[in-house]
Amino acid sequence: TLDDNTPKYRDRVSNPGLVIRPKFMDIMFNRSDPLKYKQYVQHLESFLQPYNDTEQEKNDLCMYGEYTVQDQEEVKRACQFKRSLLGECSGLVDSSFGYAQGKPCVLVKMNRIIGLKPGGDPTINCTSKRESDLAMEYYPSEGRIDKM
Repeated sequence: TLDDNTPKYRDRVSNPGLVIRPKFMDIMFNRSDPLKYKQYVQHLESFLQPYNDTEQEKNDLCMYGEYTVQDQEEVKRACQFKRSLLGECSGLVDSSFGYAQGKPCVLVKMNRIIGLKPGGDPTINCTSKRESDLAMEYYPSEGRIDKM
């Protein structure tokens, strides 16, 4: 029998677990023209709707920095991830997600890969195509990915 909590085809995903939003290969815009970045803002707002604090209350409160392991027989539960934790990139403080200031938010989400428990502390590093003085800020800090 198949498990309802496990994807049927796990070998057909090119980058399992990795989600980048907004979902565009290149992000180019003029901060003085809101129409140029409107699509990015709408994409982020739509993506973050399920992470509204009120929606997340129904999920489990998990411990940061620790794997949340669930028995095979259990009905699977999700850990809370409240949008407000993203601070300036939540869209709650700044509805333009930083685009109006020329400091755009790009969200990278790591979904759990079934059966994988990476050792150490997984990190992510972002770069730009051109060498510049582009300052990257990460949440959590230093590009650390929480294991929960």
